Amino acid sequence: MFNFLAQRLKRHLISVLLLLFAFVLIIGIWTLTLGQIVDTKNEFLKSGAHDAASFARAFQEHTERTIESADQAVEFLSYEYLKQGMKLDIPALLNSGVIHGDIFNLFTITDQSGDVILSSKPFARMNLADREHIRVHREQTVQGLFVSKPVLGRVSGKWSIQLTRRIDNPNGTLGGVVVVSMDPFYFTRLYESIQISPNSSVSLVGLDGIVRARRTNNKSEVGQNLAGTQVFRKLNDSDNGTFIANSAIDGRDRIYAYRKLNRYPLIVMVGVDIEDLMQAYLSMRDHALQQALLSTLAIVAFTLLLLTLIHRLMRSKEQAIAANAAKTQFLSTMSHELRTPLNGIIGYAELLQEDLPDNEHRSFAGYILDSGNHLLGLVNSVLHLNKIEAGKMELNLGSVDVQRLIAQAVNTHRASALVKGLAFEVRCAANLPATLVCDRVKTLQVLNNLLHNAIKFTHSGSVCLEAEYADGQLSFHVIDSGPGIPEDMREKVFEEFFQSDTGDSRASEGTGLGLAIVKKFVDLMGGTVSITASASGGARFTFRLPAILPAETHATDSRHAMAA
Repeated sequence: MFNFLAQRLKRHLISVLLLLFAFVLIIGIWTLTLGQIVDTKNEFLKSGAHDAASFARAFQEHTERTIESADQAVEFLSYEYLKQGMKLDIPALLNSGVIHGDIFNLFTITDQSGDVILSSKPFARMNLADREHIRVHREQTVQGLFVSKPVLGRVSGKWSIQLTRRIDNPNGTLGGVVVVSMDPFYFTRLYESIQISPNSSVSLVGLDGIVRARRTNNKSEVGQNLAGTQVFRKLNDSDNGTFIANSAIDGRDRIYAYRKLNRYPLIVMVGVDIEDLMQAYLSMRDHALQQALLSTLAIVAFTLLLLTLIHRLMRSKEQAIAANAAKTQFLSTMSHELRTPLNGIIGYAELLQEDLPDNEHRSFAGYILDSGNHLLGLVNSVLHLNKIEAGKMELNLGSVDVQRLIAQAVNTHRASALVKGLAFEVRCAANLPATLVCDRVKTLQVLNNLLHNAIKFTHSGSVCLEAEYADGQLSFHVIDSGPGIPEDMREKVFEEFFQSDTGDSRASEGTGLGLAIVKKFVDLMGGTVSITASASGGARFTFRLPAILPAETHATDSRHAMAA
């Protein structure tokens, strides 16, 4: 019952550990994936901000050069008007190339009352005093060049920006105003062919918050008032910078880069649309999420499959353990059941051998006795194996006379060797300890099994038992001149029920239990057993035991080799 509960607990523990490992693996995958997604998004935003800043710098330089060109033309006309008065011929100056007018719509000069008196194109006299770009100079609220808000032409019906400068008489009074009209979309038209994204925007905004020109998605606009909006508040933070904001004009989120013009009350602004920018990012993000999801499903499926296989293996192991326990119990029970009648058979065979008057009948009784003893030995071997497998075999340590132990083993098998005509030798080293602490019964059985095996499979020649002491170990060597054991089978002969036919034929069949018991007994006693080839081509079995000596151990006298 305890073993069953232990197996169930072990199975559950393995399942929990496997699930925990799968969970950690999935968490790791999603952590890495989400981290990669965040890093990629930041890289996209950083790239968008960099692009916007680069375009804003180019837009600033282009706008400043354009306005400086207009300002130079205005100052030149102001100078010439003071010099020539009404004789000034503006069209002639344009035609001669003195003034470059290819980017300007109209050059106009008004007098101090706001009446148009000179123009680069034919005109009807009109008064512009109500226009802001004239009024600011009459009221002297602006010094230098004034850039007007977008103005819708009364005659042309087109939008324009007026760049104006005051004409001062020598006495400081107002002499008039020079006006240069420009298409506001000239500033943004340059960027049509190099649009950053479909919904990116390019804007020219005055410090008053009024949009002078704006272009986005092939759409041009002017006149929007950004004063008070989040975007305009950001524009006043510094001379240049980048920020993310929602457009007050079209409601789209953009990364804005802006730069203030050095000499003029204008700000250039480039907005990279975040939705456009994120298209590639979203595709990458969806792909990464799909990969993470597929990996998660694969891990879950593999974990479930592995759990199923583990549970099957554990159940199979439990069934095998239960079957092995049942087998052990069965063999133990059967062995005990067999010993009772065997003891009776052996006892009656001994009585018959003593009481029968006829020699032939006594020999028959001897056969029965030998067979019974052989069968009893097999039963005892099975019992020994079962006890070892069940962990019930214990060591009975005691002080053992080494020479007597060797002599007992030799005497048990000497007669069998003589019957087969084999030479039986015993060699003991001079430094062999007199006594040794070990399990006498098990050590003797190991020697008996090895000697029995050697004599059994040696048909001519000799069998030798050697004993030596070195490096704190007592070593026994059983050497025969039999057919030997192939090298590839030397490990297998210690397996239960394994038989190796090392010759063309065998005089007798074994059960494969003797050497298995040798291996288990030697392991139980903390020793080792091995097989090598002998000098004569036979087998050389060596088993070593740790030499635990009594408190007082005397070296034995030198022994000489004995031959039978």
